[in-house]
Amino acid sequence: MVKLQSIVLSLIISGGLSAQSSQLTEGDRQALKEALAVLQQNIEERAQKQAGSAYKAFKEAAESESKALELYLKCSEKVHFLDEKRDGQSFREWKRKFDEHMGSSKPFQRLLQHQLNWLVLNLDAGRATEETHSLIAKRAMDSIDRIISEGDLWQERVKKMDGKQVTLLNLLKESVFDSVYVKAYEVKRTENWPGSPIVFNELYDSVVLKQYESPEHIDNFREAWLKRIEQEGLFAEATGRKPSGGGKTAALEKFISLRRPQLLWELEARVYKMGQQREAASNMIGHFDKYEGHPNEAMWHEELKSLLQKMQP
Repeated sequence: MVKLQSIVLSLIISGGLSAQSSQLTEGDRQALKEALAVLQQNIEERAQKQAGSAYKAFKEAAESESKALELYLKCSEKVHFLDEKRDGQSFREWKRKFDEHMGSSKPFQRLLQHQLNWLVLNLDAGRATEETHSLIAKRAMDSIDRIISEGDLWQERVKKMDGKQVTLLNLLKESVFDSVYVKAYEVKRTENWPGSPIVFNELYDSVVLKQYESPEHIDNFREAWLKRIEQEGLFAEATGRKPSGGGKTAALEKFISLRRPQLLWELEARVYKMGQQREAASNMIGHFDKYEGHPNEAMWHEELKSLLQKMQP
C-alpha cells in the first residue's frame, strides 16, 4: 500500500507540484488527481481487508454458542477496555460480573449466534450482484424461519450488567450495528440492510421485495408478500406469551385482527400501482366486507378512492 504523503512529496521534488506559488497550476491539479486516485485505492484496499477479517471471524464464531461468546468477550475487551486504555484488572472484574449475569446463559449465547449470522449476511449482501441478490433474500427469510422455530427461547430472561432483567426478544430487536462485534471490527452497514432480522418492514421492502417491483414479476411479488404475512403471524405466535389456559397468544390475536388485514390491503394497493388494477381493485372492494369495522377502513376507503381517480398508466 503506497503512502499518499510519499507520492505528494515526490511530485513536489520532481516538479509535479509547484512548491513556490500559493495557487495551483493545471499541472498541480493533475498531480493531485493522481494522488487522490492512489488514496482511493488505498481506502478500498483497507476496507476490503477489514471486511474480509470481520467476515472470517463472524462466520467462524457463528458456528457454535461457545465461539460466539468467545468473540463477544474479545470484542468487548477491545472496545470497552483496550481502546479506552483501561487496565487488565478492570476487564477481569467486568468479566467476572458478566459471567454472573449474562455470560453463563445458553439462551444469550444462542442470541449471539443469530446476531453473527445476520452480520455475515450483511457482508454478503454488500458484495451481492443482481444475479445473486435473490439468494441473499432467501437466506434472510431462512434466518427468520430459524428464529421462529426457537420461539420459546425468546421469552427467556437474562440479567443485564445493571441488574435489570430483559427478555431475549427485546435484545433480538436491537440493531446488530450497535453491537461490540461491529464496533470492534469497524464493519460497514450495507445500504438498506435491516439492523435486526425481525424488522419485517425493512427486510421485505429493502431486501426481499425489491427484486420483484416490476409488472412482469407481480406473481412473485404476491408470493413474497404472502410469505411475509405468514412469517409475521408465526413470529407473533411463537414469541408471544402463552396463555395459561391454552389458545392463541395475545400477540397472535392482535396480528390476526389488526395487522394481517392491513398487510393484505397494502399488498393489493401495491400490485394495483404495479399494473394489476382489475384484480387488485376487486380484492380491495371485497376487503371492506371481510374486515368491516377495522380501525383503518376509512383510510382504506380514501386510498382506493384516490387510486381510482388517477389516470390509467
